[in-house]
Amino acid sequence: MSNIYLNPVIKNGIVFIASLQIDVDPDAERVAVYDSDTYDLIATKNCETEKVFTMFFDESYATIDKLNVLIVDIDFQYNGAVLTSVSCELVDANIVL
Repeated sequence: MSNIYLNPVIKNGIVFIASLQIDVDPDAERVAVYDSDTYDLIATKNCETEKVFTMFFDESYATIDKLNVLIVDIDFQYNGAVLTSVSCELVDANIVL
């Protein structure tokens, strides 16, 4: 899935979005990001070749810790990892996109 953002907030020409930078273990193969309130799947990323990447989300995810990040090895050789109460950095989309 490509980087996404929904409903950007625009104030004085600045487009606010939430930025989540993820640096995964070399053995990780897939990342899933869930909303911790609704458990809706927000984004997935195959990370077999790219181990450091940034995902962009709705600006509201930068103001409260509402994300759960699941990192898995799809070959089941290693245990997965779960990060809870993750928040994003508030950034200007004009600069980062």
